[in-house]
Amino acid sequence: MDVASVLGCFRTRSVLTHPIDEDAARFYTRFGFTASPLRQQQLLLLLKDARKILR
Repeated sequence: MDVASVLGCFRTRSVLTHPIDEDAARFYTRFGFTASPLRQQQLLLLLKDARKILR
């Protein structure tokens, strides 16, 4: 079972991260994470997009 499937079992729609610095933020954005509309220092990745990346 892959990560996206496991998270989908919990009705999760996105993965949320709090990068510790700009280098970490750049790392996450390379994988499709974008700034949260609520807080700029949070990055999120929708699971539908994560599934596309993992295939």
